[in-house]
Amino acid sequence: MTHIFIDRLDDNRLLPYRNLQSQSLSNDITEHFIVEGRYCVEKLAQSQWPVQSVLVQRGREDEIASWFPGSVDVCVLSVEQIRSVVGFNFHRGVLACGVRPKTQPLNRIEVTDQDPPIAIAACGISDRDNLGNIIRTATAMGIDHLLCDRRCVDPLARRVIRVSMGNVFTQKHFTLNDPPSQLKDLATTDGFRTIATTLDDDSMPISDFQIDDRPMILMLGNESTGLDQDLQKAATDRVRIPMKLATDSLNVSVATAIFLYELTRLSATFKGLRFPQGR
Repeated sequence: MTHIFIDRLDDNRLLPYRNLQSQSLSNDITEHFIVEGRYCVEKLAQSQWPVQSVLVQRGREDEIASWFPGSVDVCVLSVEQIRSVVGFNFHRGVLACGVRPKTQPLNRIEVTDQDPPIAIAACGISDRDNLGNIIRTATAMGIDHLLCDRRCVDPLARRVIRVSMGNVFTQKHFTLNDPPSQLKDLATTDGFRTIATTLDDDSMPISDFQIDDRPMILMLGNESTGLDQDLQKAATDRVRIPMKLATDSLNVSVATAIFLYELTRLSATFKGLRFPQGR
């Protein structure tokens, strides 16, 4: 492990960390991504994702360096220098620059052996907090396949990583370039049930949904407009959460937690019926 004690703030090795607030305003997908905070950086270190460098405050370099292989540079600065580089009052004392992995092709989606056999399709999620919470909830439910369309916020945005508590690094990432066509193909060719979440009254209450042998993809739409109609038409199933007292919708991350809890519970019950205990 190489400790690099940096004196000049114009050192090119600090370039990925400069003016992070300005970077956050951009929706550009870049080769690298930044992780901040001890917990999320440790989650990155525990994953198989490549890391280019770590930026750490002086006095913590030995602890943080022990998490990474020797090929990763550990850049050491004072707290004041870190604040100057990143552009805001930074107190966590550790950041990392990861290398974005290539998304996997859709034909490699395999959730049949998972418990539960579910993947998430985020179509047009525009709020970083929402996507981070969705990822955190999905991971807690044992779900580790994340499909994002081109309109969805970057799952490797700093805020998404932070809100997900680093659980984004446990996910297998897939990109939907043509969601209606690709999700329909996954249903017809690969046997997935593609489940559209909707507010429409002619959809099925999630409590009435019946599990079968097919793996599932839960489709989540934009916070304001929901799932596009072409996605709903392409789905094998359409489900809703019944609501009372004139409430017309739930936050998408809250709704996702309810849907996933119900699907996970139903899946466990279905498996219990098929494979009774004691056999």
